[in-house]
Amino acid sequence: MTFIKTVFLFTWLFLFSGFTQAENIKHGNWEMTFKVSIKGLPMELPTQTHTSEQCLTKENEIPKSDDNKDCNFKMLERTDSKYSWEMKCKESGMSGKGEMNFKGETMQGYFNAKGSMQGMNMEMNSEITGKYLGKCK
Repeated sequence: MTFIKTVFLFTWLFLFSGFTQAENIKHGNWEMTFKVSIKGLPMELPTQTHTSEQCLTKENEIPKSDDNKDCNFKMLERTDSKYSWEMKCKESGMSGKGEMNFKGETMQGYFNAKGSMQGMNMEMNSEITGKYLGKCK
């Protein structure tokens, strides 16, 4: 009888663990700061910092901007507190991968991309930090 109870417990935990995953990643309005460095251009650019608000929902968890409308995004992995994705852009030829780690009302992550611009190979590395602001507007 103990064996059956143990099997039942593990089965229950396995089946219902997916329902608890979404609770550690808060959906809603996030203020995200991107620190971006670009390598491979003829002149060195200083690190750029950009802050924006992003509405992260269950259907749209990957942060995006108007600059990457021609890009396709694909979720690679999702756990209870982090997820990773990849991006591939048709027009610019850029591709990259990113990851977000959530802890309560804060998050940290990165996004790294490579591609070419006007015949020059370039690399873009971004550090991402964020704080939860509340429900989406």
